[in-house]
Amino acid sequence: MDFGMRRDRSRRRWIQRELPFLSRARRLDRSFKRMIAGVTTVAVLGLVLGLPSSRARVYRLGFESRRWFNQIMGFEDDRQAYESQRDRDRAQGIAQTRAALRQVAIEGGPPMAEFLRVAGMESDSAVVRWGNFDWTLALSSAVFEADDAGRSYRLRPLTRSVWLIGLTVNGVQAMFEIPETPEARRLGEAVGGRVVPESVQTTNSWGCRGPEPDPNAALRGIVLGDSNMQGLLVGDDQTPPVRLEARLRSELGRTVSVLNTGVLGYSPEQYYYSLLAFQERFHPQFVIISLCANDFGAMDRPENWTETEYWLDKIAQYCRTRKILFLAVPLTQEDSMTGRRNDSVYPAQISRIFDGSGQQYLDPIEEFTTTHLSLKAEAVREGRPFPYSPLFNRRHSDHHLSPLGCDLWAKIVARRLRLIWETMSERPSWISGPGG
Repeated sequence: MDFGMRRDRSRRRWIQRELPFLSRARRLDRSFKRMIAGVTTVAVLGLVLGLPSSRARVYRLGFESRRWFNQIMGFEDDRQAYESQRDRDRAQGIAQTRAALRQVAIEGGPPMAEFLRVAGMESDSAVVRWGNFDWTLALSSAVFEADDAGRSYRLRPLTRSVWLIGLTVNGVQAMFEIPETPEARRLGEAVGGRVVPESVQTTNSWGCRGPEPDPNAALRGIVLGDSNMQGLLVGDDQTPPVRLEARLRSELGRTVSVLNTGVLGYSPEQYYYSLLAFQERFHPQFVIISLCANDFGAMDRPENWTETEYWLDKIAQYCRTRKILFLAVPLTQEDSMTGRRNDSVYPAQISRIFDGSGQQYLDPIEEFTTTHLSLKAEAVREGRPFPYSPLFNRRHSDHHLSPLGCDLWAKIVARRLRLIWETMSERPSWISGPGG
């Protein structure tokens, strides 16, 4: 009879064997523990998925894992899966931002609550949408409106607004574009902000900053961009697109209309949809794609550059099929001009992913740097202080282009456009004779 011990005849030694009833008990114990672990996991997962923020993290983890696997295996990304995850992220960002606006109103007390109400920036009234690649922005509903056709949001037509700067919200210095009314100005300054009078801006009937577009002009162009092209803290007649229009009109002696579709917070996705929104109405002969360092999210993430490339390719293909000249112009960063210059990521990565020739890619940094040094040398000769570059809005503690910088940008872009037109085998009608 077997009592739990058996002899290994091949090796002539005794080994321990578990008694049958003990073996069954151990198996039952393991099964019970697995069942408990499984039930606990399901219960915890149910609690996690029941919380919006936790649910978003779980979805994000799964999406990033699939994307990592595709990159390792050399598979193409699932565009539909990406867009589904993106939409979840955006919905979560909107909910969190509206909650933050409610908190700002509570912590700021009645003066802040009243300012947000008049400015159209209360939690329920603000235009809360996505921009700057992967940010969530809170905008005045008196100045902006939602756009579900791809642009996310847009400027309201025939609207007058002004910039309020220096307002501290949650310990951070913030800037707001608010309606240009005496009440909004007064309340904004009452909560610690400062209105910049020269930043008053108006939009035309197409909802773009600047004069009414002229679809019958001999030369028509569209500028795609963000706050730098919209023109932050500068006047209506000082924005880069307006200065480009003025230069081309003067140099070519033709009627010229340049449509400024720049809106603060826009990125290549919104650039593409802006082009779709206006091309058929305006029929431009050229398109300028102004790119900024905050257009790409975290620049050390390859997937962000993949996403940027996707939208730039769509813009390039759209222009090619319609025989529209397009030009990519990365914006010069003040720190790269005055401090240590490192082009290894921005703007170098743009030239890597941009589907265009070298003639269609224009980096203005060399001319910006030369102009900056020329202005500084002049100040030194005259014994004047030179605390910052006059090409940028540093006097307002801001890094966007100043009126002088806007005009320099326009000068550089106009020259490149003219050179391209003058070297075409079939010279366009708006170029008259050698050198224009």
